[in-house]
Amino acid sequence: MIEHAWSVLCQKVIIDQESNNISLDVIEEIHLEGNLPPEAIRDSEGFLVPYQLIFASLWYRNDPEIESRGKARLQLISPNGKVIGGAEIDVDLTKNSRLRTKCKFNSLPIPKNQSGYFFFHLQVQEKEWKTVAKIPLEIKLSLVESGDDKG
Repeated sequence: MIEHAWSVLCQKVIIDQESNNISLDVIEEIHLEGNLPPEAIRDSEGFLVPYQLIFASLWYRNDPEIESRGKARLQLISPNGKVIGGAEIDVDLTKNSRLRTKCKFNSLPIPKNQSGYFFFHLQVQEKEWKTVAKIPLEIKLSLVESGDDKG
């Protein structure tokens, strides 16, 4: 059976080639201030802001002798409780007894006027989806939009 050891939200993940250990540049909050970046995509729901994040996790076998394989899913939940992004993850522990996974996000969907805690919910599929981690990310907005569609 697949077990979840840990998950962390990072800006950078570095794997040491000699030791195969991992170093993480952990992120807990983001301040978006000033002008909306020109490359940001706007729509009636909010913004898609370019910002790189990596959701790193470590998985392992409950019994090191029994090969396991399964699915996990990651959901980004806004402060108002809506799912605004996500990814599916294959957790393949057939060849190794542990596995690190990384989900890379190149942009953040930010609903209009929503500062606060966004949560990354990580779930593994057993008979039903089981939440194994809830990682908070505080986003503080103080953006000024140019143009006619202030919001």
